[in-house]
Amino acid sequence: MDDPEILGTSGGRDDRGLISLTIPYFARTLEEAITVGPSVILGTLEEQSRTFRAGPSGHFDVEVTYEGDDGNPDSQKINEAVYSAQGSFREEPIEAHPKIKELMEKYNGVEDRATGRIHFDATLAGAAGVNALAAESGINKEERNPMAGVEKFMALEIVWTRSYIQKLMPATIFAKVGRVIKSPPGNPPKISGRNSWLIMPPKVTKRGRVFEIEEQWTLLPEGSPEAVYNL
Repeated sequence: MDDPEILGTSGGRDDRGLISLTIPYFARTLEEAITVGPSVILGTLEEQSRTFRAGPSGHFDVEVTYEGDDGNPDSQKINEAVYSAQGSFREEPIEAHPKIKELMEKYNGVEDRATGRIHFDATLAGAAGVNALAAESGINKEERNPMAGVEKFMALEIVWTRSYIQKLMPATIFAKVGRVIKSPPGNPPKISGRNSWLIMPPKVTKRGRVFEIEEQWTLLPEGSPEAVYNL
């Protein structure tokens, strides 16, 4: 007896060549709900997951999801990968600011040599000229220091991702994790003064008979020493 497929099949194919297809089936018993449907369809799509729900008559509505590629060798090329950039902000101590020396000079920053922490005076003496009363007494006008109390700053972080589908997981995909390179593949964003990218651990997911691979690179802060990472 053929598997009782019913109306409602849905699916799609993304720009990397990955196909996902969900087929509904009718099952009379719980045992059938677990086993109904072929394990492979269209020659290349394997069962990835299934869900089922008991109906009012005691039957089960089953949905089986199949994933894989279309069998075309050309769809496995890395040069057809999808590239994306994700930007975010993260908190960093003010001591790590790439222009901390300039900030200290401009806003009266003082370093505590015992702790290495930097603090800024509450006011900036003489920053806005001299007022009339101050001129008479020879005392410079004081202005509130905008850096007073600042201990952290928001640093821009950019992650560059390459996603693609391959029949086999590359044997050396984890070999260069933790290394620093000048530029990852594709056309990543460019920020003045920042030209070092850290190779992040990839994500590999089996999708039917193929592997979905996501490689990532993180743009390091300005002036980051490569020796810290290239061990």
